[in-house]
Amino acid sequence: MQISADLKLVVPARFDADGKPVSYLYHTPIPREVYATVFRLLRDTKVNLIGTSARHAFAARGDATLYLREAGAAIAAERGEQADGGATALLGEINRLTMALVPIATGFDMVPVQSAIASGALTADEWADAEAAIVFFTAWVAGTPRQEIASEMKLAASLLNGSTTSLPPMEWIASLRTSTPGAISEG
Repeated sequence: MQISADLKLVVPARFDADGKPVSYLYHTPIPREVYATVFRLLRDTKVNLIGTSARHAFAARGDATLYLREAGAAIAAERGEQADGGATALLGEINRLTMALVPIATGFDMVPVQSAIASGALTADEWADAEAAIVFFTAWVAGTPRQEIASEMKLAASLLNGSTTSLPPMEWIASLRTSTPGAISEG
């Protein structure tokens, strides 16, 4: 996973037989207006993730969507509602803000996640894995004060086996077309 300074994510989604990513998901962070409606859901999810991350970071990032749904159910129960505390709506917004970057002959084609799943360019399981990473990151950094964003972003990246980059995600993806692993330059 690559995280840019403006909190856009590039998440590897499909891997070749050697374990190298061949397709990615590009996620734009939720807008402030959305955060304002789900801040408690994200805060409660983060609390659960922090507790789990302290014990086992892999479980926290792999199960982040489940933690989000669990937090939503607890909020709904506390309010005496049958709803899910906004979890389904937030997951829908995350889906809407995420595009699949599917390899084509000239680079990558950017398509909506559901279109990528329908075409077979992405499986539901690949999306679920990536969605969990996006939920983890969103819960971890959403609402963080601006002066603390850099440190929280680096911490979340390390827990997700990712890294931060100064390149915007689309420039980072574009650089993949010109990078060749193991190439030796003559000079």
